[in-house]
Amino acid sequence: MAWQQAGAEVPPAVPAPSSPATGSRRGLMVVAVVGVIAVVAALLGGVWWLRRRPA
Repeated sequence: MAWQQAGAEVPPAVPAPSSPATGSRRGLMVVAVVGVIAVVAALLGGVWWLRRRPA
């Protein structure tokens, strides 16, 4: 659900900013959203791996 909330804040069809001056704030927001998604995915993957591994 976290990725759906994060994705809702970003417009669906956003081209990559050509220069950092025009898209610095948007770039930072994209980096933050991608970082949150990566952390959530890593946590879910770690929990899944620990539960899958025989004790």
